[in-house]
Amino acid sequence: MVDEVCNVAPSDDGDGTSNSVCPRFVLGVNYPWTGNGTRAVSGGGSVTSSRCGWDFGVGPTPWWSATRHPVPRDWSSVHAKLQQLRQLGISVIRFWILADGINYPQVDWHPHATATGLLTRRLVLKPGVAPPPLHADFIEDFVGLCQACISAEMKIIPSLISFEWFKELNERGDGTTSQGRGELIFGPDGSGRFINPFLDATLTPLLHASRRVRDAIFAWEVINEPDWAIRHDHVSPDDMSRFIRAALYRIHGLNFRSTIGFLSHNPSWISAPLRRLLQTASRRGQYWHQFHHYPGYSLPSRLPAYDRLPFRPCMIGEFATDVPDPREAWGDCRPTEGNRNRYLYHRLEFLEQRSNYPMAFLWALNSNDGKTEWGTNQVNQIRAYMNGEPPP
Repeated sequence: MVDEVCNVAPSDDGDGTSNSVCPRFVLGVNYPWTGNGTRAVSGGGSVTSSRCGWDFGVGPTPWWSATRHPVPRDWSSVHAKLQQLRQLGISVIRFWILADGINYPQVDWHPHATATGLLTRRLVLKPGVAPPPLHADFIEDFVGLCQACISAEMKIIPSLISFEWFKELNERGDGTTSQGRGELIFGPDGSGRFINPFLDATLTPLLHASRRVRDAIFAWEVINEPDWAIRHDHVSPDDMSRFIRAALYRIHGLNFRSTIGFLSHNPSWISAPLRRLLQTASRRGQYWHQFHHYPGYSLPSRLPAYDRLPFRPCMIGEFATDVPDPREAWGDCRPTEGNRNRYLYHRLEFLEQRSNYPMAFLWALNSNDGKTEWGTNQVNQIRAYMNGEPPP
């Protein structure tokens, strides 16, 4: 298990100050949503539930009528998939929780009936109204996922939100919306006055629920790729740093590890107070640094030397599983990048044996983007490397 390999887990009994590192390589996979296809509702019928951020709770109001209510999610198919991954040598998953916000707030969208109102390109709360709490069924669905992980002897890194949260509002054709939710955290005046109320409504109840399934949690991730929100001026560096710091204090306060899904290994935009907090938390074993490796996307083709990273321990939170375009090849593995039967095997070999990164996550299950290729060829290479066998 991951915690047996990476013996740095804070516990309810301790102070979370261990600074051990992984003695051997841990392979994870991004499993950002279930892809289960449909979800049953009482009273008959079903609703599509196969996209990022749709896995927990009642779902957006347009999916439900006054006479239909969700029934508890059946995680058995996810459990079966986790068992298959475990047999490949994969022992931890990274999973999106609120993602781009399509499933939050869980209230009627009609501005005269509830605490929320839609304005062009963003979602705002009415004056005097705080971000609404997650429904109990959302929390129980999250616990159910964690229980499936425990049963399959897997760990999970739940990621609270993703950078899309802060993009312009996306008004979808089915009556739902996603993105455009930055004001639910920073307020209409950008003061940040909703940071703590938002975390009170979302992260804190999820953390308390996580104590019931602590054996499943490797670390809690605050946000996926906040760098994009900074690059596109959706959020200022100081505001994002304030939000991340507030979330980290809550995660560490309940003796969970934390991580942040940075795009860059050394983000220059983070504030001095956040940098100091990450340095301290790293030394105490409370924080695992994370960045994503996608050569050809204004990012280096070669991985930085592990012993020169600003924070350690550190994981590669995402790396592509597709056969690369030559412009996106790993500079460290160039001789085998064009070999369809060996490229992924040699990426894993490089990560563990030549660069000393203790943990890395494949991108991704249930994704159809240009960075994903997940077929027999990739599975065979993963299995061979994790079993200590030669390339297939």
